[in-house]
Amino acid sequence: MPFTDEQAVHALTVLTRLAQREQDVGRWIVDALLRDPARLVGPAIRVAVETGQPMGAHLERVLRETDLPTEVLVAAQASIPPHTTVLRSTDAVITGILLDRGVGTGTPEHAGLAVQHAERLLETGDLARAGEVAATAVEAARRHPGHLLLEALRVRSAFHTAVGEHLAAIRTAQAAVHALAELGIRSPGLVAATWHTLGMRLFNAGRAGPAAAAFDRAEIHARLAIDSAAAERGDIGGAYHLLGLVSLGRAQALIDADRPEEALDPAMRAVAIIREHAAQSPDGHGVEHAQAILTAARALEAADERDPLVAAARGAVGEALPAAVIELCQDRGRRRDLNGMRVYATFAVNIFTKIGAKASAVLVDVFVDLGLAWLDNVGEEPVERVDAAAVVIEAAVAAGRTLEGDERLAFQRALIARGRLHERLADGPDTGAEAAVAAAREAVRVANDGPLMARAVAANSLSNRLANAGRIEEAARAAADAVRDLAAVYRPDRADQVFVAAAWTRRLFALTEPGGGPDADLLGFAVSLLTSYRSHRAADTVLGNLTAIGFEAVMVYVRRGDAEGAARAHRALGALADATGHEGVRRARVLVAFSALCGHLRAGRVDLAVEAHDDVADVRNVDEQVVQWAKCANALINVYVDTDFAAAQELAMRAGPALRSPQYLAVLPSLGENDPPGYLAWLDEIVAGHGVIPGADRATLEALEADYRATVAQRRRDFGEHHEATLATRVKYAQILHWLGRTAEARTELGAALEASRSERGPDHEQTRALQERLDALPTESG
Repeated sequence: MPFTDEQAVHALTVLTRLAQREQDVGRWIVDALLRDPARLVGPAIRVAVETGQPMGAHLERVLRETDLPTEVLVAAQASIPPHTTVLRSTDAVITGILLDRGVGTGTPEHAGLAVQHAERLLETGDLARAGEVAATAVEAARRHPGHLLLEALRVRSAFHTAVGEHLAAIRTAQAAVHALAELGIRSPGLVAATWHTLGMRLFNAGRAGPAAAAFDRAEIHARLAIDSAAAERGDIGGAYHLLGLVSLGRAQALIDADRPEEALDPAMRAVAIIREHAAQSPDGHGVEHAQAILTAARALEAADERDPLVAAARGAVGEALPAAVIELCQDRGRRRDLNGMRVYATFAVNIFTKIGAKASAVLVDVFVDLGLAWLDNVGEEPVERVDAAAVVIEAAVAAGRTLEGDERLAFQRALIARGRLHERLADGPDTGAEAAVAAAREAVRVANDGPLMARAVAANSLSNRLANAGRIEEAARAAADAVRDLAAVYRPDRADQVFVAAAWTRRLFALTEPGGGPDADLLGFAVSLLTSYRSHRAADTVLGNLTAIGFEAVMVYVRRGDAEGAARAHRALGALADATGHEGVRRARVLVAFSALCGHLRAGRVDLAVEAHDDVADVRNVDEQVVQWAKCANALINVYVDTDFAAAQELAMRAGPALRSPQYLAVLPSLGENDPPGYLAWLDEIVAGHGVIPGADRATLEALEADYRATVAQRRRDFGEHHEATLATRVKYAQILHWLGRTAEARTELGAALEASRSERGPDHEQTRALQERLDALPTESG
């Protein structure tokens, strides 16, 4: 079914927005465009203009890989807005294809394409190709003398400046000025633009005096262009914009010619004119406006402070300066001009330091945001983007060192960003990790005198860097510092703190697990996170972290023999499950119950063991949860048969659905019970109130004990300690000893079987773990 342009725009917009969050989606855009490139190139250009990258980058790839008709390319190029940044490279690709095809060879249109292509190549930093095309443009334009020749000479001189050939750039610009007279061109706008180009080339070559004179000539003709446009109802906006550019160049030249007191007036005029023009065409002139702002800032350094107009100008320029610096740095980054970025960044640091601490802190934050954006969205040219990030992040650090008091928080952010930068810049993992650790340690030192939350952020960053360097123990200590500082200011009504606390604390458990878990105070804070949880916009992520925290907290308390702590953590996990209804939390609550119950029994706290069982009792819908209920119930029944047979009978009846379930019977052999039918018969006898062995009295049990004792001895002689038959018989023998009330002997037999299983099967084998759980569930003499 054919699609409309609006449908195509909608679909491509959705894909582009998705690709801005998920990098892998880019191939879907390419696949979509390749289905019908001739139809989709127009909608793709519209989406790129309205939505931004990465549509432009993917469109370029499709244009290179497909052989679209010339008329489609011409129409596509016509639809690209002038002075666009997002489609700058795309425009260059289309123009290059048209030139390679010889479209309009020998015509003014061909010369115009060459001029346009050379300009785009300069903007994208492809200097080698730009030089070739600029030379071609000049030769083509000489066949059609007029304004095209002036444009071609302008672009050719710009190329010479870009590669540092300033003398050639000046000569080419002078040739354009001579061409004005030779061709009899008297248009004020063209004359002003040509003199402006010469002024810029002289200025770029460091010849500020002659540059100022050239700009004076350009200003005269620019004002004539305004009068002419007004009289003839021409492009008066364009004429004013030209005056703005000329005023900007003149101000820059006057400053460099040590005449800054004369520069303020043209600089502020440039700001006002270019700002007005940029508001009408924001995609095209933001860089020019930013240059005007910086020039005005330089001019204000020498201005008379007593002049009220100077004070007003200083306030307006100071407010716009951060955005201007960022605009220029971004522009230099797009052009791969790292030296230009450094110049602007250094200038900004000097200016903002003079303005004051608060302004410097704003600049630091802006630079950090820009640097991190480049680090997080590297794209297809990682070296250039990371190097560009390095320029602004190092500038942020330089500015941050001058800050004091509360403003030093910005310095801390810069140092943390530098830590991330070092990881990306490293030639090898060791070098990068250590440089990142050093930067993070400096951030911690800076934050020590600041608010606790700032200290926590710095410590967490240090922990990340240390972990990446493989220094886990140090990372664990830093993570503990971060969580401890966070705990001191934690507010559960702050969504940002809830998210951070859950993530950091879960990571703390992971880092401290080899050493036995977090300290007692941090363990208590971890449990409190579960009970203070409130609904969160990122609920799945936060609850996932809190679930892991609750589970690990129970296990840490159990390993430490703290029955009360394990019970508190288990209750908190249960409360979180009840409050949220989250399936993951409910599952963790059940799965950790048996470990908690065994810990309680080891500690002689049957009351808490009963609580742990009751917390998970009656689950019937998930196999693994049914098994956990059955394991808990079975452990308690083994305790009750010796101490409270009525309780054993009641529990055997209540937990019957789980104890008799196919799921539990299927895992009985892995738990050391190799006779499921016998086990069910034992349950039946308990429920019937007949005792613990079908039809068995004390004498029968003692006879069984003697028989099994002899069998164990025989199998140890025949098969050895580690044979499966020996192990199974010893486990059954231990059960009989337990039924006889000889618990200490039962524990000895189970302990011997456990050691043999560890040696033969390994400590992580499921039957080894099952034997450990049976031993844990077996009460001590005091229990």
